Amino acid sequence: MSKETEEWLNTKCLIGFTNKRGRAWHYRESAQGVEPNHYPEGIPIADVQRRLFSWEPLEEPIYVFNKGLNSGYRPVPNQKAIVASDNGDVLGIFKDGYTPHRYDEWLLENISAILDDDSWHRCGAVAP
Repeated sequence: MSKETEEWLNTKCLIGFTNKRGRAWHYRESAQGVEPNHYPEGIPIADVQRRLFSWEPLEEPIYVFNKGLNSGYRPVPNQKAIVASDNGDVLGIFKDGYTPHRYDEWLLENISAILDDDSWHRCGAVAP
């Protein structure tokens, strides 16, 4: 079981090598959206970038309500929120000195470099 919805599992989880291991337990064709999330072979890096990392981390100020003064909100000093640019989800609260990194860059490009894998070049994807 999962706390995510059936739609989320069928659009945000990309499943590769289904010709060898079959479909994921959560597979529902009706919840796939405009394109399937199951791939008979490996998942193309370009699809991972387009479908899962088409957003950027943004820095946003944090505010608290002045309950005692009942005069609106005031900023929280030396703190900031990192939010996703596509849906506003809060990814974390950090000190002012924290620098957010693009997830596609750190996950795809750096892992590719560690593994000496330049497949993101071969599949037509553009490095972030």
